[in-house]
Amino acid sequence: METYLKMKTCLEQLQSLDESGSGRVHIDLLSQIFQDVGLSEAECVALTNHWADKEKQVDYMELLVWLFPASGNSQTQEARANASKRGLSVAYLGSTFLSLMQLTLSSEDTVHQIEPRLRSCSACKICPRDGRRGAAFVDSCDDRHACQATAMLSYSWGYQVAVIVSSLQDYCQKNMLKHSDIFFWICCVCINQHRVREQRRNGMVVPFEEFEAVFEGRVQGIGHVWRCFHH
Repeated sequence: METYLKMKTCLEQLQSLDESGSGRVHIDLLSQIFQDVGLSEAECVALTNHWADKEKQVDYMELLVWLFPASGNSQTQEARANASKRGLSVAYLGSTFLSLMQLTLSSEDTVHQIEPRLRSCSACKICPRDGRRGAAFVDSCDDRHACQATAMLSYSWGYQVAVIVSSLQDYCQKNMLKHSDIFFWICCVCINQHRVREQRRNGMVVPFEEFEAVFEGRVQGIGHVWRCFHH
């Protein structure tokens, strides 16, 4: 109950600062709120540096998910659910993503082969779902490149990454879609691979029923599935 009240107070304070209703506030306005929930000055600096975008704005619902991961409040639950449906834009996948993965459109590396690189890029990020260090790759990207997915990709980890990216670009071109407006939920970048490895190290196997429920939830939440075939 005490945690819920703290979260509720923070939410009300943040909403009062959000005069435009954008869901974002400037980091300079957050200091007192952080102090009210018991964070030290060093923690405040680290937190704002992690969550702030280039305009020094913070999405406060995602921030609350991190501060109060166990809260049952419906708004933080909604924010956590939305975080699970973030996808990457085709424009980002065909440019910055390939560069970060040290690939070009002629590279032959498979999804399996770039998995360590995906984890390296997000190893120092805080996961918005559980508040722990080590996030899904998608959570290392800002909102220009990662937001609510418009489609879910069905593919195999044995496929070449360049083939997948080229296929998504072709899909956009054939359907006269702007690459920066189409966001794909792709499991290798949208599921937290750090947690997957933890489970494997601990000998944990995800039951098929649990996997099926998660997959079905993604499909229903996103609404459109696009299948990539690699011959």
